[in-house]
Amino acid sequence: MSAVGPAVVIGAGNVGLGVMAEQLRAAGRPVVMVTRSQRDADRIVAGGVRVRRPDGRTSPDVVLRGLGAVAVTDSASVTRSLHEASVIVVAVGPGHAVKIAPLLADALMARRSPVNVMVCDNRRQAATDLRAMVAEHGDDRVLQHGYVGALVDRIVTRREQPDGSRVLLTETQGTVYVDAPSVRAPLEAVGQLRLVENFQAYVLRKLFVFSAGHAASAYLGGMRGHVRILEALQDGDVVAVARAAMREGQAGLAAFFGTRFAGGAVAVDHSLRRYAAPHLDDTVERVGRDPMRKLGAADRICGAARLAMAAGVPTPALALVTASALRLGQHDPRLRDQLARHGRAGVVVRSSGLPRAHPFVDLVLAADRMLDTDSELSSIHAQLAARAEVRVQESPKSATGASR
Repeated sequence: MSAVGPAVVIGAGNVGLGVMAEQLRAAGRPVVMVTRSQRDADRIVAGGVRVRRPDGRTSPDVVLRGLGAVAVTDSASVTRSLHEASVIVVAVGPGHAVKIAPLLADALMARRSPVNVMVCDNRRQAATDLRAMVAEHGDDRVLQHGYVGALVDRIVTRREQPDGSRVLLTETQGTVYVDAPSVRAPLEAVGQLRLVENFQAYVLRKLFVFSAGHAASAYLGGMRGHVRILEALQDGDVVAVARAAMREGQAGLAAFFGTRFAGGAVAVDHSLRRYAAPHLDDTVERVGRDPMRKLGAADRICGAARLAMAAGVPTPALALVTASALRLGQHDPRLRDQLARHGRAGVVVRSSGLPRAHPFVDLVLAADRMLDTDSELSSIHAQLAARAEVRVQESPKSATGASR
């Protein structure tokens, strides 16, 4: 990274503070956070950020001090910080990215030298989408900069304190994969940042294996009445089906990117241990939040199933996870509305992008019927596996968005 100017992190949430600010500070970079409110900015400057790692129950919290912070409502200060930044990190959702695009455009047009805008998001096209948003508010000068995908492979949760402050609960390790071909200014692989050439493959691996398993643990655990992820993963029924769902995701990846890259049983077991880390205190509700997005055609459940089926791999476990998500997600307003409008079959069709006659849709509906009478997830999975058949209807390119 350039030695001139601070690193500016837009978004003071779990990823922005718990991963990116921490990594940049550890690498000796001055960091300025851009927060939603002046109150949040004042708290960061005055009290620092408390981070609790796996030994946090016996050791004091780590406090990240010396961070600068400005509120996004202070547009003049934000623009000045962005203009001086050596690297810009965007760690907000797509809805908030739309709102910050005008500020980014103003600052980037005024810069004389290129800067990398690192976009922390699990979506494959997140950096490209932000580039397009910024271009809507600027001219050709905004196109000289690097809009670089950054994939964070670390679980971070948070605990609210009585005084309104937060403690971030985080894993100690966790690679940040960075899309090397999109880099336009010097960018060093410092700390846990790792530059990779095939960024899309890493995104798919995280989504279709790690994220799929995490979501499966939540939806299957919720079906069994568990509240916390740790409890869910002490339930052998949940673990067996979640593991099978991850193995289906790996099988799809292996067909297009190779078995070594996709990983095997050891990688699955390692992920399951990570989800269940006691100090994270993670909940089924948090991990299962926003089921409509997680059931999307390119996302962790249906996306993993589509890739596996494109390789001729049956997906009974992912079908059972989908059915469980539809049941638990009825408390989500968006999903409840879609179920009322289109029914379960309609929601699966619309979310997955598959036709009504596709075997996966039938398998999900069969799983849903079985959940009415059977609480043993392993038994349902076995029945689904026995009847599963796959018609290969997609090419590798249509399933992954790119060739191998």
